[in-house]
Amino acid sequence: MPAEFVLAADTLEDTREFVLANGTTVDRWVRAVDLLPGTPAMVRRAVVSINETASTATSSNGVESADTADKVLAVWLPGTEPVPTAEGTAFHLPAGAELTLRIHYKKTWKYEGTSMTDRSTVGIYFAAPASHRPLRSFAITSAAAGAGRRRTVAFNHVLAADVDVL
Repeated sequence: MPAEFVLAADTLEDTREFVLANGTTVDRWVRAVDLLPGTPAMVRRAVVSINETASTATSSNGVESADTADKVLAVWLPGTEPVPTAEGTAFHLPAGAELTLRIHYKKTWKYEGTSMTDRSTVGIYFAAPASHRPLRSFAITSAAAGAGRRRTVAFNHVLAADVDVL
């Protein structure tokens, strides 16, 4: 993270987004992503995604993005190990693309009324330079989904090209 995040003494729970530079000057391929929480006692979950803007939607190697939405690379929960992509597949990371780190913080009773700081670290595991089938992700959401209830959720999403679904 670019700087420490402070969860104020009077705040028990919060979700924050941080923008991270990926530091690459050439397109890369990502096999896995991990999170090392700076303060494990308050980091409850995290999502790491590629924030593709119009300027990075088509990269220098001609790989085009299906849209300009964030591409989820990993969902992290305490105790989970990084999950690599299947052999021969990887997520495309355009040169200069920003990463979005969304962290949900929650204090336990032990830290109520105490100010806490976090500076978590994101680890990116790159694939060897070779030909890869690009992986893409998209969110399945529905306004009908309710908290605490099991429902059948219907959705549709039109894809611009033939794909293999993993």
